[in-house]
Amino acid sequence: MDKDLDNKLCQDFPLLYRDRHASMHNTCMCWGFPGTGWYQLLYDLSSKLEPLIQNIVNDLELKGDPECVCGQVRSLHENNKGRCLKIFQQPYKLDYITEPIRKWGHFCIPSTIYDSKKIKDRIYVGYRRLKSYLSNKINNKINKILWFLCDHNILYKMNDSWCKEYKMRHPCASQTKEKYGTLRFYMTSETEEMSKYISEAENLSAKTCEDCGAPGKYRNGGWVATLCDEHAEKHGYSLEENDDDIDE
Repeated sequence: MDKDLDNKLCQDFPLLYRDRHASMHNTCMCWGFPGTGWYQLLYDLSSKLEPLIQNIVNDLELKGDPECVCGQVRSLHENNKGRCLKIFQQPYKLDYITEPIRKWGHFCIPSTIYDSKKIKDRIYVGYRRLKSYLSNKINNKINKILWFLCDHNILYKMNDSWCKEYKMRHPCASQTKEKYGTLRFYMTSETEEMSKYISEAENLSAKTCEDCGAPGKYRNGGWVATLCDEHAEKHGYSLEENDDDIDE
C-alpha cells in the first residue's frame, strides 16, 4: 500500500493499528497493509472497529490498573517494579557449586558389573544409585534456593528486557494481508460484532480490485488476484469469466 495511505490508517486508528511498526517477533503487522485498491475498504472497516476497541479500553480503565501485553499491571510497570521491565541474570556463574555435585552423582557403570549377580557388584550398583539420587535431590534444593533469591532480587541482578513501554492488553490488528485474491484481517482477539464487520469486509474484497479499488473479479492466472479488467490485462490475466470458487 502507498506509504501516505499507510500512515493515514495508523494516524486515524491508533488503537487498532498500535503494533503497525512493532517488531516482527511480536506481530505480523510489521509487514504493513495489502493492495492500495483496498484502502477505502480497510478505512471503512477500521472506522467500525476503532470505537469498539475504545469501549473495551474505557471498561478496562474503569476497573482500574489494567494489564500490559506482557501480563504485568500498569502500576507496577510504570514504577519499574514489574518483571516485564526486567530480566534476572546471574552476576557470576554458580557452576562451581552444582557441577561437582552433578559429577559426584553421575551414574555410569559398565554393563558387565551392572548385570552381575555377585553380591559386591550389586552393593556397588546400589551405592552408585544412591549417590545419583542424592545428587538430584541436592541439585533440586539448590535450584529452589536460587529461584527464591532471584524472586527477591537478592542474588541476581536485574537488566532491562524487551518490554520497556506499557501497552494495555486490548484487541488490535495482528495481520492484514491478501490471500487467494481476498483480504485477510486478523485480530489479537475479537468480539462477535468485530468478527461480523471483518467478514463483511473480506467478502467485499472479492469484488474489489486490489490495485485501484474499482469493481473487480476473481482472476486465476497462476497467482490468484481480484482485479478489474484494466489491471487484469496489465498483469497478464485472462479476461474470460472465471467461475471457480475461491479456496479458503
